[in-house]
Amino acid sequence: MYKHYSVLLNEAVALLALPSGLAQGPIIDGTVGAGGHSLALLQNYPHIQLIALDADGQMLNLAQKRLSAYAGRVKFYNLFFDDFLTNYPTDLPNPAAILLDLGISSYHYETGRGFSFNDNLSLDMRIGADGPSAAQLINTLTESELANLLYRNADEQFSRPIAKAIVKARTAGEIVTAKQLADIIVKALPHQHNKSKYHIATKSFQALRITANDELGRLQRTLQPAFNLLPAGGKLAIISFHSIEDRLVKQYFAGLTKRCQCPPNILICNCSGPLAHDLTKGGLSAGTDELKLNPPSRSARLRVIEKLADKQKN
Repeated sequence: MYKHYSVLLNEAVALLALPSGLAQGPIIDGTVGAGGHSLALLQNYPHIQLIALDADGQMLNLAQKRLSAYAGRVKFYNLFFDDFLTNYPTDLPNPAAILLDLGISSYHYETGRGFSFNDNLSLDMRIGADGPSAAQLINTLTESELANLLYRNADEQFSRPIAKAIVKARTAGEIVTAKQLADIIVKALPHQHNKSKYHIATKSFQALRITANDELGRLQRTLQPAFNLLPAGGKLAIISFHSIEDRLVKQYFAGLTKRCQCPPNILICNCSGPLAHDLTKGGLSAGTDELKLNPPSRSARLRVIEKLADKQKN
């Protein structure tokens, strides 16, 4: 049985405290997973309602069981957060806060879907049911397309030799398991594997998972609609796990918090100033105690902004 740790739990819950007098719309946990953040929010803020989303039906079932004591305060939706937030139900009040934990749960490494390097089952990596699986990507993309995918989605500096090794290996038959793929990458970079602190296939697996689930596209599509749904005083909190998605969040938040919001072609400022306040300048990382308890939290970064005016970002 897997053991789940909710990354930056105390920090996220504390920062999502809402100003007194704020119209109490629900808090949205856009990636509920095993329900750790949602449980803490419900326990710490007994007045809130919560909306829990997850594209993985198995994870949503786990969350429903874990949060069963608060069933009257939670609504569950089996959806990706971008699908929900870009088509927000008109019968629901706008949210007072939104939390997105962009990480993969430890549960997924035990589901036989190819997230683990030693998985001898399907090389799938999909959280939901849509889109191409990792196996389809590995077995159909050209060498150049594979190299670009690995570099673009994970900054993999050895993308070209890895892509070349994959294309060569698949001439003997389709690559169908995660272990097959991990072994191919290790053989392609034997000296680098011996030097690396982490498994040499880590970035390649990350890039494939990101592509299979359109993770960067979903995040980009979500940022503006999520912010626009919030009232003044509402909060948007995002926990990222690699530099590419953190960069997207950082740049978007920086745009909202800059002193002047006027378009570049406007010579004299006539705007009302920043749209949001940065509550976590530079972002928050896991502390020493959390790192000892949950080493994978080393890559997590939490950023939170508070909306200053009830305006939409164009």
